[in-house]
Amino acid sequence: MKKQMTVVVSPQATAAYAWLAKPDEGQQYSDGKYKVTLVLDKKDDDVAEFIEKLTNIGTELGTAEFGKLPKTFKMPFKDGDDAGKEEFEGKWLIVAKTKYQPGFVDASKKALPEGVTPMSGDVIRASFALSAYKAGGGMGVSCQLRNVMLIEKRNSGGGGGDDFSDIEVGEEFQGATVDDSEDFDI
Repeated sequence: MKKQMTVVVSPQATAAYAWLAKPDEGQQYSDGKYKVTLVLDKKDDDVAEFIEKLTNIGTELGTAEFGKLPKTFKMPFKDGDDAGKEEFEGKWLIVAKTKYQPGFVDASKKALPEGVTPMSGDVIRASFALSAYKAGGGMGVSCQLRNVMLIEKRNSGGGGGDDFSDIEVGEEFQGATVDDSEDFDI
């Protein structure tokens, strides 16, 4: 029997821990996958509706796959209040992953120019396939990332040179000197 999947599209969210240009590799907890955490505001009515939809779909998928669901059944979202990080308080978190690079489009549904990739801090929407899983004694619903829509680019990807475009070189420290001769006095 083929595994049942349901594709959904998120409301606008802030991207966090984004590994979309390349898979997450070479770190202690790397899993070699493309992934992103969607950070959704609990106060947003569209988000509340979406979380309710995910709960219903998750329950349907889990029941179809396993029958009666255990109390420990994991839905595809987490409460940011339980994450232990101030920036996630009042938020819902959804982690979507895939072993294949997702597609990228802009808000008008056109492919992003080469070299432009959604990053942490950007406002995005994501499509992902929900499916029930059973692994390591746990059961739940996973989110397989499919595509990402870039709504607003907030992260330039480094460089930061534009931050200082109004300042003349040397203007702030003109005439300043540093005496580090005492740094190594014994």
